[in-house]
Amino acid sequence: MKDHRQDIPYHLRVMHWIHLVSIFALVFTGICIRHHIFDRYLVLQKRHHYYFMVIILINLAARFIYAFRDETMTYRDFAIGMEDIRNIPQVLRYYLFLQDDYPHIAKYAAMQKVAYNLFWIMTIVQGYVGFAILRPGILFGWGGNPDVTVIWARSIHAAIMWFFIIMTTVHMYIATIEGFSLLKLMLFGIETEEQQ
Repeated sequence: MKDHRQDIPYHLRVMHWIHLVSIFALVFTGICIRHHIFDRYLVLQKRHHYYFMVIILINLAARFIYAFRDETMTYRDFAIGMEDIRNIPQVLRYYLFLQDDYPHIAKYAAMQKVAYNLFWIMTIVQGYVGFAILRPGILFGWGGNPDVTVIWARSIHAAIMWFFIIMTTVHMYIATIEGFSLLKLMLFGIETEEQQ
């Protein structure tokens, strides 16, 4: 792990911060909009909700471009292979405290790869469904009655929101417990002695 700073360059840390702030802002404004909290600021909340949605989608596009650039090719770190699939039971045993040693076989563990891939897929679906709530006729034309489409879109949007809340909480827990030194490096650029 020497020269670990090259694994998490500055611009990736910036993208991570943008994603982190956007997720929190989207969850906060989304809950406020859904449950009519601070109702007198509803228009402002909706506007900020859409701003952060656009920010997170642009950030995701930037991360994709970075992942497939010739110099980095980091998309390979997230590819799930047969070895990862065979490793999932061991990773689950470790996370359930049934095994002491962490079954590390690649840069990211098998469950991390699954979670990270689900994150980008769900972000795209969430953006699509969010637009469908705003303009049901344009995006969900195949859904039939626009009123029914909005009900379905809101239900899907809420379910994915809870997916993000749960997965982000699990991600923060594992990052804090299992990789606190990497967490400090990712968020603040602070290297510990073993990383230098």
